[in-house]
Amino acid sequence: GMVVYKRSWDGQKITSGSQISVWDPTVATLPDLSKMVTKTYVNEIDISNLKTDLNVNLTVDAFPDKTFTGKVVSVANVGEQLPNSDAKVFEVIVEINEKDTLLRPAMTTNNQILIEEIKDAIYIPQESVFITDSVSYVVVKSTMGLNRQKIELGKTNDNYVIVLKGLTEGEEI
Repeated sequence: GMVVYKRSWDGQKITSGSQISVWDPTVATLPDLSKMVTKTYVNEIDISNLKTDLNVNLTVDAFPDKTFTGKVVSVANVGEQLPNSDAKVFEVIVEINEKDTLLRPAMTTNNQILIEEIKDAIYIPQESVFITDSVSYVVVKSTMGLNRQKIELGKTNDNYVIVLKGLTEGEEI
């Protein structure tokens, strides 16, 4: 097992000679390592996309080559402002599916929450899309040179956008 010593109000571990408060007599806790969770914070802009039971892929900073899976078990109803940050965030708790002795309390994780999976879609980098007068287009390379081609856009993420109409698979942009 493992013993985790409580920290006092100033961040110091409780050691021999420390004073214990009558109001909070906890000296140490015994963490349950059989069911690990990770706490992450999601920006208020993205919180509307989250709900419980979404799948999560995560890594631990201490072991970046090892990947784990998890599931969102709770999404906070009330946002908060983290220290040294202007953004409002919501706490999200992810339960880790795997049991591994590498995982320890207070490790830092990187979490990728899978909001939606779209199969059989043509997608391109956002940088390749141009918009003029609310018309979206790409520059397509053909035997005649470079041509503008109007496209209809679908869903997007931080890097890519789905093309609903106007491109076929294999066209070079």
